[in-house]
Amino acid sequence: MIPVSSPDITSADAEAVRKVVADGYISGRASPVRQFEKEFSEALFDSKRSVYAVANGTVALQLALESIPLKKGEPVVVPALTYSACANAILDAGGIPVFTDLDPNDSWCSGPKEMKEAALRSGSRIMMLVHLYGEPVRMTNLHNSSQTIIIEDCAEALGSFYHWDDWENPKAPEYCGSKPYTISCFSFYANKLFSTGEGGAVSCQRRFGCNAKEDKILRLCNNGTKDAGDYYPIISAHNMRMSALQAALGTSQLQRMDATIMMRQAVMDLYTNQLDGVIKTTNKERCPRPWMFSIHVPGVQREAEKFLKSEYEIETRRPFSVLPTCSPYMKYSGGKDFPVAEERSKSWLFIPSSPILSTKDQKRVIEGIRAFVKAGGD
Repeated sequence: MIPVSSPDITSADAEAVRKVVADGYISGRASPVRQFEKEFSEALFDSKRSVYAVANGTVALQLALESIPLKKGEPVVVPALTYSACANAILDAGGIPVFTDLDPNDSWCSGPKEMKEAALRSGSRIMMLVHLYGEPVRMTNLHNSSQTIIIEDCAEALGSFYHWDDWENPKAPEYCGSKPYTISCFSFYANKLFSTGEGGAVSCQRRFGCNAKEDKILRLCNNGTKDAGDYYPIISAHNMRMSALQAALGTSQLQRMDATIMMRQAVMDLYTNQLDGVIKTTNKERCPRPWMFSIHVPGVQREAEKFLKSEYEIETRRPFSVLPTCSPYMKYSGGKDFPVAEERSKSWLFIPSSPILSTKDQKRVIEGIRAFVKAGGD
């Protein structure tokens, strides 16, 4: 079976973890954690942002909300089509999710128009943007007030750039999560660009430029204290730290991030070239660096999934469910429908997109898709 995603773990990664174990750095905010935070900030943000390594991407979102701080019962605008972690983080932090539909222009994201309309309707001062499946949200005109607080969920957009017309400097591309006015959150789960197994990070501009106090984020994830040896908590908080073992793995993988991006891009380019004219695929203009590659199978999503698995031993993945149609979140739908999100959720299928996908396996995926289309599947 060709997996839809596989982590790229090398012997160098294993050696980095072994060394940490041998040195005894296995718990708390040990030096490998601080080293990972430093190198992550250098690689993505030219050291202009503080980075806090945490247990996973979900708690990264929760910490971002609590650091604002989010008031009990306060509304937070969030896309209807996203991973459940977004809604769960809002609820765990004491807020109420306000769902919004997607940009209808062939996009996986809720755009500025949808987000701002939902904020106006609900009176929300907080927006949780999701760069879904590697597609960057268009940021134009979103931050129009010092009272607007923006959290960027970059879990699937690590290594993706903002759209060129959102760059502060047209000559210098900017990674998603780097805007000075946002709090950005990342995930390092096994299927991400690089992985620490579980793990995540919260980042904000240095000197409190993002409405989140750096000191508070650190205390929130460290049981109310600042660092190892500090046993005087000043706030009630959590233990959401990343372990030193995870940090060592992340630092090792970070060294080859650019090479991994190029490997993934090569996979995407081959799909684009070979499937052009065969089936509608990921919109390269809107999503130049997709996290996963998708094919359009309206009305036959389940049939395509079954065919590729049974006939070609290819694992695929459906998009996320539309959250306000799921039982835990129905009461937050506001009686609204989300037609664009519904259509995209039921009409697309993600195919194997790992950066270490072999050319042989990728050709089998392409062959399987061609066979499905020829059989009248699309």
